[in-house]
Amino acid sequence: MTALATARRIAAQLRADPRTVGIVLLMPLVLLTLLYFVFVDVPVPQGARPVFDSVGPALLSVLPMTLMFIVTSVTMLRERSSGTLERLLTTPLSRWNLIASYAAVFGLLSIVQATLLGLTILGPMGVTVEGPTWLLLGVALLSGLTGMSFGL
Repeated sequence: MTALATARRIAAQLRADPRTVGIVLLMPLVLLTLLYFVFVDVPVPQGARPVFDSVGPALLSVLPMTLMFIVTSVTMLRERSSGTLERLLTTPLSRWNLIASYAAVFGLLSIVQATLLGLTILGPMGVTVEGPTWLLLGVALLSGLTGMSFGL
């Protein structure tokens, strides 16, 4: 069994679990939208930035890391408790290939999550960023990848 075949199995297993995909892709959007509506009506003094312009980018760096950590650690625990992990370790697949397979699948999921969150904050929510927007999206992506690596 190769690392690519293992990655395909993990991706198929992830596609078959809509709750996990919902937690990773929809839950941060819902949380972000709720907090947007909490802060949108806060009075802003003359010449000051809206409150969500400060809170939004901070959430964009925290949400991907937290959710990817939770999802990857629960997935690894589920694999271990169901016995799939032990069965995989009896194959010629090395431990590094196994971790790389999980990292590849959840890394792609992290890229999708960071892109959705970034486009939502910069698009419909209209958050203005003082620095370059690609740097904000890069921080969100690195945050998601960090959470994924902590969970593995």
